[in-house]
Amino acid sequence: MKRPAIFLVAVLAACDVSDPVRFSPDGGAGGCPELLDGERAPLVDNTCAHTRCEVRAIENGCAIALALDTCEISEVRAEVTSEGALQFMESSAGVCRPTTEAEGAYFSTVCERMNGSCRIDVYPSTRGDFAETMSLNILNVPFIPLNGADDEPLGPSHVGTRGYFSGALQLDDTIVVSSYDGRFDGVDCTSDQPTRTFFVTARELLIRSSIVTPPCLTRITYDPSTAGFIGVFGGAAREVARFDAVGNIVLRQALTATATPPIFPSSLLVDRERSLLYVAWASSEGEQERAKLTIHDLTTLEQVAATPVLPTQFLFLAFSRQNDLAVTSWEERRLEFYNPIDASLRSNFFLRTLRAISDHPGYLALHKPSGLMVLGTIGERAGILSLDPDSQNPIAATAIDYEGAGAPWAMLEDPRNETLMLVGVTQSAPTYRARITRYDPVAGRFVPGSVELGRGIVSELLRVPESADVIAVLPWSAQLVRVRVNP
Repeated sequence: MKRPAIFLVAVLAACDVSDPVRFSPDGGAGGCPELLDGERAPLVDNTCAHTRCEVRAIENGCAIALALDTCEISEVRAEVTSEGALQFMESSAGVCRPTTEAEGAYFSTVCERMNGSCRIDVYPSTRGDFAETMSLNILNVPFIPLNGADDEPLGPSHVGTRGYFSGALQLDDTIVVSSYDGRFDGVDCTSDQPTRTFFVTARELLIRSSIVTPPCLTRITYDPSTAGFIGVFGGAAREVARFDAVGNIVLRQALTATATPPIFPSSLLVDRERSLLYVAWASSEGEQERAKLTIHDLTTLEQVAATPVLPTQFLFLAFSRQNDLAVTSWEERRLEFYNPIDASLRSNFFLRTLRAISDHPGYLALHKPSGLMVLGTIGERAGILSLDPDSQNPIAATAIDYEGAGAPWAMLEDPRNETLMLVGVTQSAPTYRARITRYDPVAGRFVPGSVELGRGIVSELLRVPESADVIAVLPWSAQLVRVRVNP
């Protein structure tokens, strides 16, 4: 028989959440099932929060109270019925009601507030790893975090373009890694010292060979026309070159994008169908913002179109659902879309959200099954956005890493479940802990569970051919990590 509501109020009012009481083994006086498995600090994903929530939980008899801290000061209160359903009480969290449970959650609720509604998903604090890993140190070098990344996860604009590695890609069963040959450098490299490119077996994670490559080889991308790769190199004078599958230059072309202060290639993208190469340019960190987009014929590498020099930073390129060229604009804090043929601006929108998470754009990817674009935002209050550029309200969903408060970078469709994206996330100092987790672009939330990778930014996630495995690239520690997702 259900106990009177006045008794529930008395129990909750008397609870000291800082010293939770374990639920009695026999189900308690009310005869209701145990809901939180004795958890004192479950994980909570709160869609109104812009930072990770610290949670203190109590399950006393059939009464449950969750005190949310750090992200906000509120409390969720409910009674568990004999059937295991939840009856929520009005509280400082709002007027809450049950909703469809998120995968793996103890329970989910939607709480109505004066300024809108918030979804709160409550998860176990520990979960089994969803993948196994093995790692390879390409270079015998110490871990170096990027300057300026101490106080906030992946804060500086050029966080994804600096490290011991300058790029990585997959060529059949080989992972190609371009490096500064033991030096820590970036896209604004001016060294006259040669670089070194490594060829690593994707399955065994063994170094097959390496080759000396030109100074300041700062960006590389797959070349579908020759099954080799295209790279940008040179300190004082930039060139773009076609490399064969073993790293030899077979064609080179001078790059003529100029500005004051100087600008450097920050991202490369190839359009196989149109036979075009796209290059995004940005000025150095700390310099006056300057950017440009250039388009090149993939066969000759000659420039065929370009934007003017613009007062921003172009940091990342991706294709939209409509095959427009999407570019992240750092200084403007917006996403811009360009005609992929003549580089004319088609549209743009700002990345500000009501949730008040970061609007500094980072890594950008297209989730092909849903047609949504997925954008990581970095720095203080880092998060992830699901974007529908064709909608009047293009920001379809927002999420934060409620498990570890990390900033997202590299993303890849999950080979075992294409509805999800694998995401590399990195925490701030002193750990710079790197993990791989999963994000549901349509639902707009992270799936619980993550796997440790190492330290520093996860600059790339690459597919291992004929398997569901992926390779994570960690340029601040010069490591590759093979991630084998469990069935």
